[in-house]
Amino acid sequence: MEKDGWIKKIDETIDVAAKSLDSSIETVLDIKDEIRTSVKEKQREIEELRRELDDVMAASDSLAEAYKKARARLAKGAQMKDEALQAEAYEEASRLMKLKGSFEERERNLRRRRDQLERDKARLERMLFKTDETMWKLKLALAVIRENAGSPKLNPSEASYRDLAMALRLVEQESLRLARDVHDGPAQHCSGALLILDKLESCVAGGDAPGAMREIECLREQMRDAVLDFRNFLWRLKPSGLDLGLEHGLKVLAQVISERYKVKVDVVVKGGADCLNGPGRANAYRVIQEAVTNGIRHGGARNVKILASFGDAAATFKVQDDGRGFDPEEARAEAHRRGSFGLVNMEERVRLLGGTLRIDSAPGKGAAVVFSIPLGRLDHEEDTDSSGG
Repeated sequence: MEKDGWIKKIDETIDVAAKSLDSSIETVLDIKDEIRTSVKEKQREIEELRRELDDVMAASDSLAEAYKKARARLAKGAQMKDEALQAEAYEEASRLMKLKGSFEERERNLRRRRDQLERDKARLERMLFKTDETMWKLKLALAVIRENAGSPKLNPSEASYRDLAMALRLVEQESLRLARDVHDGPAQHCSGALLILDKLESCVAGGDAPGAMREIECLREQMRDAVLDFRNFLWRLKPSGLDLGLEHGLKVLAQVISERYKVKVDVVVKGGADCLNGPGRANAYRVIQEAVTNGIRHGGARNVKILASFGDAAATFKVQDDGRGFDPEEARAEAHRRGSFGLVNMEERVRLLGGTLRIDSAPGKGAAVVFSIPLGRLDHEEDTDSSGG
């Protein structure tokens, strides 16, 4: 009877939490709508400013041409010693110069206003991105609560709750990292491309062909970098070759990393790599991928070796590099301060599979990430991370 009472209290608590999450989702939706409206308004103002700027630039060009003609008339009057023509041309040139100066000042003000609006719009878009991120977290939490509420399959042991919390953290941290990758990579390149297009537009309007060609080359380079970032992002979402087995996936990983960073990556596999199925294969790959890229990007490694050994009871992996090395505890603390989850993700992925992980490293001595996963626990589980969660 006491147990039934506790279950009832838990159900009531879950119901309150679900209602609170529903309310929070509605609030975030309202905020998101307001921000989206503001973004559209900023975009409308930017387009109006661009049209006005085009008109001002066209008028300024016409004035420049008229001023040039007035100066020519002034020179002609001086040559002919026609004082009346000189006086008339001088007065016209002075008037046009003042008018041209006012148009140029207007153009500068419009450009400053446009640039400010672009910054405001970018800030609002970042806020919109954060609301999407928050919405995703709230919906995920609500889905987990509703899925588990009243489920007879739920095992309310402390260990199962820890595993669930750990899995949720992994999903959240991975989504945040992917979001940062998009924001810091392709999104930045696309924003830069828009700015280059504005400069290109000015060059074309001003008849500056060499300047236009320079901006076109800059734009080409910017879009080339954006395409590369998008490919890298897609590769992180769906690793190439992993569906053909872990050994094949690791060899493709080594090839991609070698070509991208111009380093040497060797893969040595002992035993039957394909015996590792389900979440074990995907998570082992993710840990190895993280260890390899960390060693190269942060440790400056030029040589990396991936060792995988498969026995009857466990699979053991080692990623060894010749980088600068580091103090694992200091690196973990620094990562926590920066909000970087690479090391934590590796440890939690392995722990979720019932395995252990250790990092052997010291400044100036390279690094080795060693972890093992028991095979028995994974025999009947399905693959839950083949796409990068």
